[in-house]
Amino acid sequence: MSHLASDSHALRVSMNGQHVTATWQPSVCRDDVWRFLSEQLSTVVLSFHIHDACLLMFVLSRNGKQILQFNPLPDYWQELSDTARRS
Repeated sequence: MSHLASDSHALRVSMNGQHVTATWQPSVCRDDVWRFLSEQLSTVVLSFHIHDACLLMFVLSRNGKQILQFNPLPDYWQELSDTARRS
């Protein structure tokens, strides 16, 4: 499998049967991780993000393309425009 970044330690992937576990450096964007894994493995990836025990969000992707997302608090990090909130 290719590496996500030029630093080969930026993303580590281990595979056990049909399960994949990925860990990455803080400098790597988690959106890049799910997109990369989904595209490289040609499969569906479900990425969960739990932040400060008050926010659970997820992204579902297929073959590197986002097909569904859920974020109950879209303004959590910054206030969004109405257009950005609808996307």
